[in-house]
Amino acid sequence: MFFQQKFRLLTSLIALIFLTLLFNVYNLQTSDREASLVSVNKQTLDTFYIPSPRGEIFDTNNNKLVSSSLEPHLFLNLRKINANNRSQYEQYIQYNFVDLGEDLIDEIFESEDLLVRIVNIQDLNFDNRQTLISLEAFEIFDFPVRKYEYNNIASHIVGYLGEPSFEDAKNFPLSVKSNIVGKSGLERYYQDALAGQPTEIIFKDDEIAQI
Repeated sequence: MFFQQKFRLLTSLIALIFLTLLFNVYNLQTSDREASLVSVNKQTLDTFYIPSPRGEIFDTNNNKLVSSSLEPHLFLNLRKINANNRSQYEQYIQYNFVDLGEDLIDEIFESEDLLVRIVNIQDLNFDNRQTLISLEAFEIFDFPVRKYEYNNIASHIVGYLGEPSFEDAKNFPLSVKSNIVGKSGLERYYQDALAGQPTEIIFKDDEIAQI
């Protein structure tokens, strides 16, 4: 009888130790998994694409019909906009870029994009550009500007650009990144040759890398 009680006590003790070990292993795995998830979340990269300058188009006599140039544009980094500073940036844009209407400014701040292009600042002097850069949510990147040498005279042949539709995205998958595609004429027929590879702007926390 004594030995049976002793055996039961020993068995219960071993079972308790085993259950304790299992519980500790489970907690350790759970903690490691949560730590890994936190680490992954902190390292999540957000990417924004800027189209590269499209190729030039010439006629049969080697006259340039269309060209592209890179010009500095002001962007708003919406990752850095919050309830505390939104009105400050809205007022700054309204005061300094009066050609932008209130509706367009509202669209800028309500956009789901990481970066929103605001305006071409090619004509701003160096001091004014430095003032813009001093505001944390403003970014300046070179953005391609398409120039049609003869305006509408050859538009039916050259075509035009626009945002890709669902059908465009299927035919030209790369256009989804740059958000620009040839809609008609030569711009569409030679879309892949003219488009090039978009530039990647990668966000990690407060850092920006341009590729």
